[in-house]
Amino acid sequence: CFPTLEWEFKTGLDEHETALFKNLVRLKREISIAIESIDKFSPAFLLFDGSLLPLAGDRPSKDSQLFQLYEEVITLYKRLYSKCETNKIKLFGVIKDSRAKRFVDLFNIPNINDSFFLNYLLRKGERTFVMRYANNNSHATPVLKDLEPFSSKLSVFYMKTGESDLPLRIESFNSNGDDFDQVASSIYSICCINEGYAYPAPLIEADLCAALNNEEIESVFSRDIQNIKPLRRNTRPFR
Repeated sequence: CFPTLEWEFKTGLDEHETALFKNLVRLKREISIAIESIDKFSPAFLLFDGSLLPLAGDRPSKDSQLFQLYEEVITLYKRLYSKCETNKIKLFGVIKDSRAKRFVDLFNIPNINDSFFLNYLLRKGERTFVMRYANNNSHATPVLKDLEPFSSKLSVFYMKTGESDLPLRIESFNSNGDDFDQVASSIYSICCINEGYAYPAPLIEADLCAALNNEEIESVFSRDIQNIKPLRRNTRPFR
C-alpha cells in the first residue's frame, strides 16, 4: 500500500529553518499516522523507524516562526504516548545509525559513541541492560522537558542483531522490565534476515513505500513550484 502524495512548502526561511521545517512536517505526519493506526487497528506493538521523540536540533527557538509547528508536533507526541498508555500498547523506536553516548557516559568511557563501543562488547543476539532515556532531570534536554510527564517513561537499550552490522539503539515507551526480553526477541526475529543490514524488515518495507520516485518529484515540481526562481548561486553562468 503506497501512501497518497502530500506536500507542504513555506517561503521566507533560511537554510537552517528550511531543514527544520522539513523535519517538523515529516514528524507531524508520521505521528498523526501512528495515532490513526492505533485507532484503526488497536495493535499490541508499535514500531517506529527512528527515535520516539524529536531530536534536540528539531526544537526551534521560541521567537522562530516555526515554534508553533513544533508545539503542534509535541502535542501529537503526547497524544500518542497517552493512547499507548491507555491501550497498553508497547511503543518502540529503532535507530539504525545512532551517535548517542548514553551507555558510554554511564561508565565514563571517552572519545567513542555507544554503537561503536558496543559493537566490540556484544555478540550477535545479545543486548545491554535497559537504561532510562536521561540519567536524571539535570540531564534532560529542552525536548524532554517539553514532553513531561511522559519523558520519564522513555528508556533505551542496545542490541546486536547482525554479525557484520553495528548494534541497534532501541527506544521504548510504557514497557515494564519483565517485557524487555520478549520484546528484544521479537525485534531480533525480524532483523536477522541480512547479516550486513540487520534492521527490522517491516521498517525497510515501510521506508520503500514512503520514498518518492523521480516521476512524483517531477510532477510536484512541474505543477506547483516551477515559478519559484532558483538561487543565483546555483544558476550563475560563470564560476
